[in-house]
Amino acid sequence: MTTAIVFPETGDDAIIRNLKRPALLFEKIYVLHLPGLIAFFDQLKSENNWQLKAELEWLLDRGIVATADHEALVDPFTWAAEHYPSIPAKSFDYACDLSDLQLCTAKFSMLTDADPVLVCARTPVHLRLTRQVLPSMGKKDVLNIVLEAFPQPVVDTPWEQITEFREDSGTRAQAVALRRWVSKLSNGNVSEKEISEEIEWLIHEYEAHMRLHRMKVSTGALEMIVVAVAETAENIAKLKFSALAKSLFALKHRRIELIDAERQAPGRELAYIVRARERFGSGEHR
Repeated sequence: MTTAIVFPETGDDAIIRNLKRPALLFEKIYVLHLPGLIAFFDQLKSENNWQLKAELEWLLDRGIVATADHEALVDPFTWAAEHYPSIPAKSFDYACDLSDLQLCTAKFSMLTDADPVLVCARTPVHLRLTRQVLPSMGKKDVLNIVLEAFPQPVVDTPWEQITEFREDSGTRAQAVALRRWVSKLSNGNVSEKEISEEIEWLIHEYEAHMRLHRMKVSTGALEMIVVAVAETAENIAKLKFSALAKSLFALKHRRIELIDAERQAPGRELAYIVRARERFGSGEHR
């Protein structure tokens, strides 16, 4: 299972306030100090924070998010919620900074039952320093680059649409293919720029291939429909049901050809990203 971990950040671009895009790629998202965060938002007299609290509770109930905590780590959000309103004005900012520092010293496997990928709006200082010393790209780095290729669903996109997309059998198969591609790419010595360019090139190749085959299938299907409509009355009148069935089977054959073309398309490993862009493409990516 591919999982992510996020921590509370300040600003409107904070991942905790924009979970729909990572939810397209990751099966589960762990949130550091989630119970305390929910309790703190409940105390704040803000419609936006109350909406975010309700959203987090809904996602928690459906298993899309889970809490990441450890008894050795102090939860600053729980403390702030318990002492509200007798707390400093910037308590939320302080709690976010402390959460960032805690992730610097803690092993993610200690906080969760998995080995999650850190996803954040702004790269923490300790990660920037690590990448300067060890610039090679690992699987976690590649996943973050792949995430940037996904569209950012617009704010009013219902979560029900996201979950429906995630649970569709076709998209689930494509998601597995994408993760396998990420694993293979992670074993190579490639830069972030090269990965980004490879993603966009493969997506371009896949879309061009599928456009061509959709045109062929659509043209062939239209010709069959025109012939079928012209011959249907005659075939029924003369009880030529075999001829009518043949036309219907031909249409089904065309659809099978399209499926087969998709399986052989260059860049097919990135079909999941293409499908996400088609579904939620009004949002921005990269």
